[in-house]
Amino acid sequence: MTAMKTGSQELPVRDKVFTFALNKAIGMQQLFNKNTPEAIHAILYAYLEKIRPPENIRHQVDLGYSFDGQVVFIFEIRPDWQDKTIIRHNPYAKIRLIKSKNIWSLYWQRASGKWISYDPLPESPDLEKLLDCVDEDKYCCFKG
Repeated sequence: MTAMKTGSQELPVRDKVFTFALNKAIGMQQLFNKNTPEAIHAILYAYLEKIRPPENIRHQVDLGYSFDGQVVFIFEIRPDWQDKTIIRHNPYAKIRLIKSKNIWSLYWQRASGKWISYDPLPESPDLEKLLDCVDEDKYCCFKG
């Protein structure tokens, strides 16, 4: 039987094939895990590219997000109405990852500044489902 050398020991070809298949399966599992930081950033980037205003007005109004590993804020980016050199980031949606449950919670901001759970869909294991809910804004909680 042919063998492959790994470090100081040799593996038979059948073990080499098994190791390759196992590494491939682990890689595929990581690829489909939507709660890795890379996947979350990819989902948020794709979402924002879909809803951002046209490029010619982005200096007046734009959209952005921040993600610190547990909380996502989606915000509007605008120059201050009195001093155009000051750029304001006004959050309108907050999505929090509850890692112990592997679930996302959605919040909207009241005029008082307090974040309130969004009752029509307060939680979901799927971040994209909550982003679609924010985009739909059925009850005008997020964008007014």
